[in-house]
Amino acid sequence: MKRYKCPKCGANEFYVTAHVTQGWQVNETGTFVACSNECMEVIHGPSDDDLWECAVCAHIAPRHDFLQAR
Repeated sequence: MKRYKCPKCGANEFYVTAHVTQGWQVNETGTFVACSNECMEVIHGPSDDDLWECAVCAHIAPRHDFLQAR
């Protein structure tokens, strides 16, 4: 299993972007009213080309820069 670590501070928690589908309640015009399910399906999780942000020191870089050497 791959493990990730911030090269600046050593932390191992990050902010990343994922694409998900949501369940929505809409009105008679199809306008959003409320979210009924915040995450029904993950369409795209973080990849090597996506930017990750360290949750501790805010260092931002592509995911592969956070990959720990074995």
